[in-house]
Amino acid sequence: MDDPKGLLNLVEAFFVSANQHAVEKIMAFFNDDAEFELVGLYRVEGKDQIRNVFEYDAGVHTKLAFSRFQIDGDTVKGCLIEKNDRLKAIGFKKLDLPICVLEFRGGRIQKFSAKADESAIKKIIEALQGFLPWVTENYPADRTRLFTSEGRFIYNRGNGERAVKLLKEWKKG
Repeated sequence: MDDPKGLLNLVEAFFVSANQHAVEKIMAFFNDDAEFELVGLYRVEGKDQIRNVFEYDAGVHTKLAFSRFQIDGDTVKGCLIEKNDRLKAIGFKKLDLPICVLEFRGGRIQKFSAKADESAIKKIIEALQGFLPWVTENYPADRTRLFTSEGRFIYNRGNGERAVKLLKEWKKG
C-alpha cells in the first residue's frame, strides 16, 4: 500500500472493531486465505478459523491496545497489550505481546502475528496447571466441548464464556 496514512487508518479501524467485538466487521479486514498466529502457541489459516479466534475474544471480553507502531511498506509492526476475563480469572491483569505484525495484501490483512512475552506465557501456563484435569473430573461434558482429545482449547464464543465461568469456579477451589 503506497499510502501509510491509509494503512494506519485501516489498523486503527481494525482494532476499534476488535474491541467492539464486531466480528463481521473484523472479518472484513482479512483476506480469505489470511493467517493468524500467536507465535509458538497457536496458528490458523483462513477466515473461518480466524473468525473463531475473534468469537472467542468476544466471549472473554478481550480488549486490545496497539501502540508504538511502525509502517514499512505493507507491514505494520507494534506492541500489543491484551486484557480479558480469562486472564483476570487466573490472576493476570494483562498479557504483553511486544511483537505484533500485521501484513497487508490488497488493502486487507494477510497475516496477523503476535509474540507474547515468554516469561508471561510460562506464568500463565503454570497458573492453568490442574485446570484440564479439574474440568475432566467435575464437568466431563465440558471437557469434550472445550478441548480436543489432545487437550488443545477449541476457540469460539461459547467456549470462551464457559471457560471464564469454569476458571472462576476452579480458582475459588
